[in-house]
Amino acid sequence: MSRFKTILFDSLELLMVLLLGFGLFWGSAFKDGPVSTGIIFSSHQFYILVILEVVLLSVVSSILKFRKWKLKDFNLGFNWSLPLIAIVLVLVRIGLGAVLRILFSGLGFDMGQPANIQLEASLLSCILVVLINSIYEEALLLGYLFKRLEKFSPVIIILISLILRESYHLYQGWYRLPSGIALGLVYGVYYFKYRKLWPPIMAHGITNALSFLSIYYQWEWLDW
Repeated sequence: MSRFKTILFDSLELLMVLLLGFGLFWGSAFKDGPVSTGIIFSSHQFYILVILEVVLLSVVSSILKFRKWKLKDFNLGFNWSLPLIAIVLVLVRIGLGAVLRILFSGLGFDMGQPANIQLEASLLSCILVVLINSIYEEALLLGYLFKRLEKFSPVIIILISLILRESYHLYQGWYRLPSGIALGLVYGVYYFKYRKLWPPIMAHGITNALSFLSIYYQWEWLDW
């Protein structure tokens, strides 16, 4: 009975965290579907996103604290080699994304055109998104999920994390799918092997910053 209760409460916790963390984003993504036109990032949207993620992360943190989770469970130890590792993760992700795009194209998959995204947000709102969103997503999709599902095969955990990550990015269109898969694989494999959360967080922030720069300056050569 005790084992049954443990499994039940762990499952309910997982469901609550995922629904709180990503429910609103899933609803928005599936409502709009994969699109490739008319996406505008504004300061208003970014500020709302930042506030929402801070509030949701606070609620999730309270639930996990009640469930006896500790900060050390998220592997947030820091040293000065970690920023260099983050840069390596970004480069590997870009390279793998390019390989996957070539592979998908060779197999005849029509990925469509890059999403027509316009950036009309202030510098401050962009910086806040880079900082907060990176922590938010990686804390939940790596730090929490990998700990909660640690009894499962690493392949299963990485795939679940990847699918969850891509599910609420559908609005960016199918063209982004190869780079999104690459990001999920690179971050997932690294975190499972080394259990250090800061490199994926920083790599995510760098990727977000590069994506904003590529949109603003129309760097079509950068496959973010």
